[in-house]
Amino acid sequence: MNKKQKAKLKKTVEMGKWNYVLRIGVLYFGGITFIFLLFMDFIEKRENIPLDFIAYPLICIILGLIFGLWAWNNINKRFKGK
Repeated sequence: MNKKQKAKLKKTVEMGKWNYVLRIGVLYFGGITFIFLLFMDFIEKRENIPLDFIAYPLICIILGLIFGLWAWNNINKRFKGK
């Protein structure tokens, strides 16, 4: 790993665990997943069930948290050199 990559990882680690998880996991990954689910409903011409508007955000938040925690764990392993 070169100095530039190490500096980028250090900046990410300094961001903090929950800040990273919320930004990258929930907002970024969860947001993309939410848009994808709505897009798939639109393509399938499926009627939007009112439950979808409750279920989709919850699903995306949970997936975003899981993804964010997984990514944070991997970043810390790379930063510590394990």
